[in-house]
Amino acid sequence: MPRLVVLGGGAAGMSAASAARRTAPDLEVVVCEANGFAAYGMCGIPYYVGGVVAEAEDLLAYPPETFRAARGITLRLNTRAVAVDPDEHTVVVETAGRRETLTYDRLVYAAGAAPVRPPIPGLEHERVFTVRALEEAIRLRGLLDRGIVRRALVVGAGYIGLETAEALVEKGVEVTIAEALPRPLTTVDEPLSLLVEKEVRRHATLLLGTAVTGLRVNGAGLLVALSGRPDVAVDAVVLAVG
Repeated sequence: MPRLVVLGGGAAGMSAASAARRTAPDLEVVVCEANGFAAYGMCGIPYYVGGVVAEAEDLLAYPPETFRAARGITLRLNTRAVAVDPDEHTVVVETAGRRETLTYDRLVYAAGAAPVRPPIPGLEHERVFTVRALEEAIRLRGLLDRGIVRRALVVGAGYIGLETAEALVEKGVEVTIAEALPRPLTTVDEPLSLLVEKEVRRHATLLLGTAVTGLRVNGAGLLVALSGRPDVAVDAVVLAVG
């Protein structure tokens, strides 16, 4: 039986796998997803963090069992591809520290992009989050629900940064937003951006023309160094810089 291996269980990967199953019923379809969830709406992550979406599972388009039972797709979660040999038609995957080699007749690469983590000292801390993986959102939501995060810094004032800042404000968090550019939401025309800036300042501290230069542990929280401004003490940092 010919085999299709799809690397990436996001919207594109699962759509490709489902389309392949429909057009070639005899094809074996295997999807390898590096994280613990597949086919979920990443755009909904800020709304889960803020509590508008009650449960993380509510962001799933379909539960994993649907792909296995109803569509005949083998979905392997927490399985990361570490090497591909296109000449031999093999891919090496790793699950829970164990590696194995899968053969394939066709390969679809749909792993998506990785969030930007600037090369700034301290950003590897466990209280520094990105808005990409649902696992990170679950950890952040847990800290919020337990009242551990009362002050947060959001780095980036684009769409995702502002949505995340709004979610944190809704959870009662004191939010500071650091944006390196001179205005927020630079993808829109300046008059609209200025209206957004005015509204944001009603709910959060907005620092424009400000870059993060470092981060260090400060008791139970973090102390973030900013360009040209005093350090900011927070309980968590969210990166939303692309």
